[in-house]
Amino acid sequence: MELKPIERADIETVWEMQVEAFSDLLEKYQDFDTSPSAETIDKIIAKFEQPWTTYYFIIVSNEKVGVMRVVDKKDGSRKRISPS
Repeated sequence: MELKPIERADIETVWEMQVEAFSDLLEKYQDFDTSPSAETIDKIIAKFEQPWTTYYFIIVSNEKVGVMRVVDKKDGSRKRISPS
């Protein structure tokens, strides 16, 4: 397994993977205000552009199998790992 930082050109792939990964939960709970599957690509772009956010592809056997977002505000606070 490896982590590869995501570039701006990869955002559409990130969004598509996120929608697919959370679509069953969105269908089940109908939580359109909070589900990552209901986020717009513009919201992903806004997160990507935050100076404290880094997205990574999770790669196994040369295949992109997931995405991880790391939040590091560089202010001494704890770092966060987010699915989106």
